[in-house]
Amino acid sequence: MILYKYVSFEGGMAIINNSSIGFSSPKDFNDPFEMSAFKYEDEERRELEEIAVPIVKSRCNDNFGVLSLTRQPLNALMWSHYADSHKGMVIGFDANKAGFFDLQSNVIPASYGEIIYTKTKPRIVLPMPSDSDLQEIGSDIEKFDDSCYEFYKSAFLYKSVEWAYEEEVRVVKNVRCPPTASGFREATYKNNAGTWRDINIGKRKLYCLSVPEDAIKEVFFGKNFTKNIDGKSVTQENMKKIISDMKKKNLLLYKCEMSDKTWDLEKILIPNE
Repeated sequence: MILYKYVSFEGGMAIINNSSIGFSSPKDFNDPFEMSAFKYEDEERRELEEIAVPIVKSRCNDNFGVLSLTRQPLNALMWSHYADSHKGMVIGFDANKAGFFDLQSNVIPASYGEIIYTKTKPRIVLPMPSDSDLQEIGSDIEKFDDSCYEFYKSAFLYKSVEWAYEEEVRVVKNVRCPPTASGFREATYKNNAGTWRDINIGKRKLYCLSVPEDAIKEVFFGKNFTKNIDGKSVTQENMKKIISDMKKKNLLLYKCEMSDKTWDLEKILIPNE
């Protein structure tokens, strides 16, 4: 199965050149309602919910990374919102080769990660966790666990129906860095979920997961991609080399064009020269 990621030109080149894909902390997402579908309820100790929920959100923000993908590479709104107004790319991943379905390395694998879109906010009531349960969130979960799935689904997989156009599929991984002898977080590290490299984009941290080079299968260039050339991001000669290098990686390359008869985008295969 191919799953797709909408990115800017620079982001797409980084993915292809480094064979890696970035996971984000939920706190950095653009929807302020993230992680607001669950609650804890204890009639005798209601005040504990006001303490427990922020702790749970903080633990999830610090220990889990989320990768947002989609099944649809030709969504015009997605191109506008997430691919630099059609100047960027869409990268197609073989989800099996990238390990996105692996139950042993994903807290939520892609096979369980379809976003649930609802008109009203669900209020999923969970049993009040103990102090030890709160401290263990993010430290003891590194793989898919059916007994914990309801909690992680309520935390990561509910969004307003207004977002349904994205047809989003998520992968959630534990991004916790193992303890080091120096006590400092290493820039590149391994855990059960894979090999990671942390980078900072402004104040936002991105957790970059290494994936096999042959897991990257397709590249779609946006309708306005040539504005990167006109805007001097790349030269015409550089663009020819970029396409040539991608062809050497056996990537299927497409350019997006507007349909003459509908409001849809169409893909056109870029042939080998």
